[in-house]
Amino acid sequence: MNPRLFPRYNVKEYSFNLFFLGKNPTLLPDVVEIIDFSLSGAKIKVKGLIPEFSNGKICIKYKKHTLYFQSRLVWKEIINKEETLIGLKFVIPTAETFQKWLAVIESLDKNLINRKTQPRIASAAPHASSY
Repeated sequence: MNPRLFPRYNVKEYSFNLFFLGKNPTLLPDVVEIIDFSLSGAKIKVKGLIPEFSNGKICIKYKKHTLYFQSRLVWKEIINKEETLIGLKFVIPTAETFQKWLAVIESLDKNLINRKTQPRIASAAPHASSY
């Protein structure tokens, strides 16, 4: 059984950008690839063995949208010395930001359903925790 509350959307071919924000950029992970998003989180690949990042502010850019969330590290899986997969849970600060993010997620859902060439929901991650 999949404990996730919201479906995940494979966004590899979309022009999403995700940035970690903070006072010391050298301690923040560099995003290599966004694997998938859901309404409440993301699975991303970052460069290297990430520092002990647990909570932080992130920025997501997609088309005309720029959104700022708090995020919490839920899990991490070291692939090799160069890359680590991480699961983030989003903490969305305002109802207005939530509505904007919901509109982005709904547009993904409509695009994927209309195309019918890509599965609507990304494949399940090997992790049991939800995001």
